[in-house]
Amino acid sequence: MGNADWRMAEAGLSGMMKSLSSLSLWLAASAALVSATASPHVKHEKYKRSLPVSKPAKVAPRAKLTSKYLTNTTASFAVNGSALPDVDFNIGESYAGTLPISNNASDTNRLWFWFFPSDNPLAEKEITIWLNGGPGCSSLDGLFQENGPFSWQSGTYAPVPNPYSWTNLTNMVWIDQPVSTGFSPGNALVNDETDVATQFNAFWKNFINTFSMQGYKVYITGESYAGQYIPYIASAMLDHNDTTYYNVKGVQINDPSINHDDTLMQAPVTAAAIYYQNVLNLNETYLANVTARAKSCGYTDFLETYTTSFPPPGPIPAAPSSNQPGCDLFDDIYNAVYYVNPCFNIYHLTDFCPYLWDELGFPSLAGGPNNYFNRSDVQEVIHAPPTNYFICGGGENLFPKGDKSLPSALGPLPSVIERTNNTIIGHGLLDFLLFANGSLITIQNMTWNGLQGFQTPPSKAQNLFVPYHQSLGYILEIANAAIPNTPAQIDTAGAGFQGNWHTERGLTWTTVNLAGHEIPQYTPGAAYRQLEFLLGRIDNLSVVGDFTTQTGNFTGVSAPLRKAMTACDVTGVAFFMVRDTKASQMQELLGHAPQTFVIGKRKKCTPALCYVRGPSRIANDETKARPTAYTVPRSALLRCRSYVSNHKVCALTSLHAFNVCTPATPQQSTTTMINNSRAEYVFIRACIFALQSIPVISLAYCLSIPASYLFGYPTRRLPLPLECWFLAESIFFLFCFLPYRIWLQREAIHPPAPSRAEREELYRNCSDNIIDPEAYLQKWFLGADIEEIKRENIKEFFLWAFFNRGGPPGDDDEELEGYIAILEEQLGREIKQGRGNAKCLRLTLDEVVISHRSLSWYFCVGFVDFLTFCSLRFHGFHFHRTSIKQSLSILPIRPHSFWTTYRSPASHISYWHRSHTSKTKLPIIFIHGIGIGLYPYTSFLNELNAKTDDKVGIIALEIMNISFRLTHSGLPREETCREISQILNQHFPPDQKFILISHSYGTVITTHLLHDPNLSPRIGPIVLMDPVSICLHLPSVAYNFTRRIPKAANEYQLYYFASMDPGVAHTLGRRFFWNENVLWKQDLGNRKVTACLAGRDLIVDTEAVGRYLCCGSLSGRGTPKEGIVSAGRLDMGRLIDVEDEEGNDMIGEVGESTKDDEVEEEWKWREWKGEGVEVLWFAGLDHAQVFDKKSSRRRVIEVVRRYCEEVE
Repeated sequence: MGNADWRMAEAGLSGMMKSLSSLSLWLAASAALVSATASPHVKHEKYKRSLPVSKPAKVAPRAKLTSKYLTNTTASFAVNGSALPDVDFNIGESYAGTLPISNNASDTNRLWFWFFPSDNPLAEKEITIWLNGGPGCSSLDGLFQENGPFSWQSGTYAPVPNPYSWTNLTNMVWIDQPVSTGFSPGNALVNDETDVATQFNAFWKNFINTFSMQGYKVYITGESYAGQYIPYIASAMLDHNDTTYYNVKGVQINDPSINHDDTLMQAPVTAAAIYYQNVLNLNETYLANVTARAKSCGYTDFLETYTTSFPPPGPIPAAPSSNQPGCDLFDDIYNAVYYVNPCFNIYHLTDFCPYLWDELGFPSLAGGPNNYFNRSDVQEVIHAPPTNYFICGGGENLFPKGDKSLPSALGPLPSVIERTNNTIIGHGLLDFLLFANGSLITIQNMTWNGLQGFQTPPSKAQNLFVPYHQSLGYILEIANAAIPNTPAQIDTAGAGFQGNWHTERGLTWTTVNLAGHEIPQYTPGAAYRQLEFLLGRIDNLSVVGDFTTQTGNFTGVSAPLRKAMTACDVTGVAFFMVRDTKASQMQELLGHAPQTFVIGKRKKCTPALCYVRGPSRIANDETKARPTAYTVPRSALLRCRSYVSNHKVCALTSLHAFNVCTPATPQQSTTTMINNSRAEYVFIRACIFALQSIPVISLAYCLSIPASYLFGYPTRRLPLPLECWFLAESIFFLFCFLPYRIWLQREAIHPPAPSRAEREELYRNCSDNIIDPEAYLQKWFLGADIEEIKRENIKEFFLWAFFNRGGPPGDDDEELEGYIAILEEQLGREIKQGRGNAKCLRLTLDEVVISHRSLSWYFCVGFVDFLTFCSLRFHGFHFHRTSIKQSLSILPIRPHSFWTTYRSPASHISYWHRSHTSKTKLPIIFIHGIGIGLYPYTSFLNELNAKTDDKVGIIALEIMNISFRLTHSGLPREETCREISQILNQHFPPDQKFILISHSYGTVITTHLLHDPNLSPRIGPIVLMDPVSICLHLPSVAYNFTRRIPKAANEYQLYYFASMDPGVAHTLGRRFFWNENVLWKQDLGNRKVTACLAGRDLIVDTEAVGRYLCCGSLSGRGTPKEGIVSAGRLDMGRLIDVEDEEGNDMIGEVGESTKDDEVEEEWKWREWKGEGVEVLWFAGLDHAQVFDKKSSRRRVIEVVRRYCEEVE
């Protein structure tokens, strides 16, 4: 079809000519349109290089195409996908043109759009809008250089297909707005964002009607000053309450302008200049000057105060004004940087000379080709009105006196977050225009969904994972074809962990390490992943797996991308410019000697193509007289010594995308279980030494007094109170502790052995859930040589495990031989006859090992118990005591037992109760774990205690024998269930269901309740926190708690204060029968269950538990497979840490991970849906630390509150 025909159709000629023209338009558009190019799952044929470089052949359009968007109404907007000048491939189906900003079709004020339908079936009923900022910048910037179906990067002569086009995921429309921006004609007055929203909403209704998109989900995305546009537009759409046209479902803004410049630019700029000083090359004198000025102006204190307070202390004041004398630091620093580097790119701070031209004319033409969209032949194809096009400009009536609206964060943005509960604010950390810290302070000053700001710091956020993309090599081929004989300047995506993300109450905050101001341009893979999350295609941004539009494992390397790397958590491709200079010339240029980038050998880094600038020697290769590429092998780690700032930025480099691999460090927490710093190690050892010294010092002093009289030497007496204390400690040690220790050694009263059928089922459950039977045996036999574990040794172990007894096999020998035969089949070898020197771990038959507890210790326990009483009573709980006689049998004495008016119906179990008044929600039963009672759980119980009119009842049981008290022995299973049943019947009807929450040892009691025929039907949803009862057939819990010799600070804390406590040790050594306590997945029935697992748990093998619950087996692949449980993470308490006499680890040595050994970890990051058995994974926490931080508690509480709604 000729250009004249297109113009006739657009003019709307009447009569037959109009009908014929419309018909020819429709037919021509059908023939020209093709589907969008290069989705990430398509493998492209690479272009062949030759000299001179030949252009690739055009892609032939499909013979026939039908599209629901191509109608008589839209035909005039159809773009001939193969007719764009200088574009050597078909861009696919698209529509472009202008529509009015009112219901008047002849209105000269119009907005220009370019719409690309998606082939993705999931995009059937959705449309995503992209807006650029400015104000006055055309959205063609985003389409052509960020997220459109083709990409034309700076310094290149032609565009290339963009495999990260957002059209692969959803229907996309790029819109030039407000009026007078880009190709949008007119001169309508725009004074504020209300005018912007009014224009856009009227246009949008016309667009929906034109393309028949009524009822489509609408997502609005953009960057920069669109941070001002989008919230006002979205808010106005939502105010219509009309889902036919304005069905807004989500908002995403990158590097947004959402606050005053003083907050976003002035306050953070000095800190950014110091952080990136190795890149910016500002001298120390200048940096000292601006640092002092930032302090004087108030920026330093403002930044430090409000970037470290989570939750914020209250409303945040405005940032100090840059109008103060000497306080316009942003312009000052920018001018200084530009003086040092005339090619400085404020949008991507690591760019250096040469400053490449840009086909869009932005940031600079730099002497290159003309502005592409200012060509009349281009404008004609995309139905743009004849325009003297500038990428950024705007007419005289666009904010003639500035934007009079409040910044969006002080206006509609919080409301938009609340009404969509799907808002993303992203930030590139290499942006030197709008800084991430400024945006974070802005967020902290917003109030949405009932709270101000983030309640926990984003520094504890999850890693943002970006899959590798198969087409990377293809892109590089095209880029090199476009720029002969020069390094490719294509901005590649990178892969691996590319940043962080954090979500609270409907707002997600992301930071991308390698991105500048335009995230889709500099790290398109990260932007693509964020859009998948916005659209609901992935559950969270830590999901490790392919893009949703990608099939297979396209990692760009021969081996799959690994998530759990020990050497580094970041992978990707690094690009560095090489200067044609020698070392001496570089020294003269820089004013100092160039630094050498060292390539050191480390494991598990993906291949990287590196262009290096500056160093005189790289990996023993002399710098050559032209740009030189060095290929870093998979086993290498690129490290930039002396020019590294926190392993994030390498100086003197032109980086379009780069990565530095750094070891992963676990997130830290405090209080319940300490961490492993040197200070904490010294502290815990000092505490233990002091407590252990009390009886020695007391006895020594008490004996010294009669000895002085007996032998006639003088003794200096201590004050009477101190003497009384020493005397009491001595008496307690001699006449209480020593007899008690002897009493604890009495033999356990084992329950009757299970029936043979029950034993066989139990053995089958165990054998089906063992990955490596040989390693399993070694661990239960305390690391013994496998040759020493012979037939009789195994029978001895099986007798304890399955028959609840010791002694000779006797009549059970035949059954034992049957179990051994199965084990031999698993081992693939015969087990030797006889008995070896190996000794197995048998909790209820081995000696009960305890450590002395002084009266002083029990005084401390009593004081903490009093604090618990005060806290729970203050928050509305009532204490229900046991009988006075039973209360007096507990040491330390509990004074509140004597003044409370509430009585427990049980003989041994006291509890705290909050009345249940709700008619629509389930009550909660909570069972604590080993520790100092309910004290560590008081915040959790208080936060469960929601202040609502229909209160949810809570019963928190107290299990005294595991609460660091001298008291009665642990109750048998039947008696425990009977007493809990009595408590429930006192407060609830017999058929009342409840939510059962248990922690650590409390999950053992959960197992008992599930097996009780009377109580099991009453149990509704279950929350298991740090569960010790799941996978209890593995040796980790028994060994880690009772046999491990402590080394680290947290291990000493566990060993002395928990494992060696007399009551705890007796409970585990004489009352803990594992075959009664083990919890199998089938025991949970059809209940909704959530297991909360800590990634650094030093007791439970949470990796194994998580895989068992989510994947059905310990291997995580659905069937047992050879390997070592938890991938051999001995240093984290995962497996048994057994040493030989020389202190060397004997088993579970960490080896090179292979594809088969690698455990799928997707289950850790699945979105919680409240269905079936699910896991909440707390990657950086240790055992019980989930209760320490409000953020981690909140995740559990949200689950519990959802479960509370499950009234049947």
